[in-house]
Amino acid sequence: MMGSPPPERSWLAALLLSLYPREFRVRCGDEFTAAHRGCLARERARLGVIGSVYGTVRAISDSARSAGPKMVFAMPSRPTRGGHGTSKPPCATI
Repeated sequence: MMGSPPPERSWLAALLLSLYPREFRVRCGDEFTAAHRGCLARERARLGVIGSVYGTVRAISDSARSAGPKMVFAMPSRPTRGGHGTSKPPCATI
């Protein structure tokens, strides 16, 4: 059974997605794009043109706030004095 085709990415969704680590983009890119599109459509339906602006500002804000920690956790761990790497959170949180 074939799944639905991946959603087309707007330039803004592609730009925001580029802030995230590669692993996240590959694994969650289609879901991110669909959520981005859904947020904009919901706000546009609710508030009209102002909703489009609000949805865009919110998408930028949410991405800026969440991409940084994901990038930090995606970095290779540095060895500590004992020679062991620092632990990373489980993949489900990335």
